[in-house]
Amino acid sequence: MSRLGALGLAAMASLSCSSDTPNLCPHGCDLAGSTIVKFQFNHYPEWGFDSDSCGDFGLGLMVHVDMVKTDDPTVTASQDAGCSNGQVTFLGLAPGTYNVAVTPLDANGTALVKAPATGTVPAAADNTNSTVSIAVPWDSWTAAYTGTFLYTLTFDKKMCAAATPPITTQYLTLSRGGVPLNVTTHTGMQMVNGTDPKPCQSLFDYIEQLPFGPIQFEVVGEDATNVIRFQKKFDTFIGVGKFNPTLPFDVPPDAPPDAPPDA
Repeated sequence: MSRLGALGLAAMASLSCSSDTPNLCPHGCDLAGSTIVKFQFNHYPEWGFDSDSCGDFGLGLMVHVDMVKTDDPTVTASQDAGCSNGQVTFLGLAPGTYNVAVTPLDANGTALVKAPATGTVPAAADNTNSTVSIAVPWDSWTAAYTGTFLYTLTFDKKMCAAATPPITTQYLTLSRGGVPLNVTTHTGMQMVNGTDPKPCQSLFDYIEQLPFGPIQFEVVGEDATNVIRFQKKFDTFIGVGKFNPTLPFDVPPDAPPDAPPDA
């Protein structure tokens, strides 16, 4: 090693041991725990609907999140976040479990729900994350939103003419709480209250300006002799706004009249 290199190493060693060296971690080098609250609106995957987006509820949507320690309500924290962030993060919460309350707000700071959506989450320890996902339910919103119902039909995974037997006629019923809705498909081609037979079609179709929320969709398919061959009622969901996902509905074969009941 050259004399210059040796002097350099000696200088570095002297600096690292000097009392004048700044302490880079005066309070320890642990990172404060991140307690993350994620939020979704109208999250119903069991009905084929993942969630509504922030934009479906208008511009400037904010989300307010309150945290209250379950065993000591004097320990609190709160944050506001732009809805598009999808989450808020609380750093260094005191150890324990927290009640979480999520409130969507309009651009003026007014609550858009009758009551916050709630949950619980443990505070994250140093150097760790803790996460909870909270969904705002459909029946907590204060406004009467409408949405578009978009769908496609297949019969035992086949298009109308390719089904066994081929399906020539369809009946459609949209109902809420057991009451059929007197509305038509977007072209006015078919009334969807279960009383209007029309030629079967497996192509994309939609119905506009429906009250958002849970809904039932029944599809009946008849063959060329007007015998019901396919039939099913689906529980599904209509989201807010026009830009909802297209939901695929595959109708199973209807059991013949003399078929034994399921065991």
